[in-house]
Amino acid sequence: MNTHHTNYARIEDDYKLFEVVTCKNPQQILRYSQQQPDVESPLWVSSMNKLALTKVPKCAHCGSKMICEFQVMPMLFSLQPYLMCVDWDTIVVYTCSNITKCVPNFAKGENYLEEFAFVQFSKDFSKVKYGTPDQINAQKSKQPHNQKVEESGETDPDVIEAKQLEEQRALKKAEKNKKRREKKKQKQAELKQNSQQVNA
Repeated sequence: MNTHHTNYARIEDDYKLFEVVTCKNPQQILRYSQQQPDVESPLWVSSMNKLALTKVPKCAHCGSKMICEFQVMPMLFSLQPYLMCVDWDTIVVYTCSNITKCVPNFAKGENYLEEFAFVQFSKDFSKVKYGTPDQINAQKSKQPHNQKVEESGETDPDVIEAKQLEEQRALKKAEKNKKRREKKKQKQAELKQNSQQVNA
């Protein structure tokens, strides 16, 4: 059996299309779409957490249909490393389709009109762990490793081994940081005690 073809067959169509389109311009971080009221134009990353056309709200200003104007692409992560802790696939911005008549009323002090942004969260968004590094590592250590592998759905031995090594490194780093903080606290306590003795 050809493993490559088997794995490819498991990949959903939305992601296949996303990969084909974005490979033409892998650095694209904003993607503008052809504005058509009855066409679902966003380039979805996944079939999960998509927004159906029927769920797109009407314009809050005039009540007309809102259409996809542009979307923020996940390639932004590679250009802004501090965003790597955020977990979304794409952000789609919808604007009013009545572009010739739906304009701000400058006489009333309106400088802009409200648009609508929809965040397509990734499949693993619900699995994101929040808390301090110590809290996250403590939670991981309580969870059996085979359970973590099952939840990830990963079966490739090389990938599993790489994840195990990564987890071990993270635990060692957290433990090292913990010892460093404890040592710092101890030193501060000793300095405080010495200072009190001198003042006495």
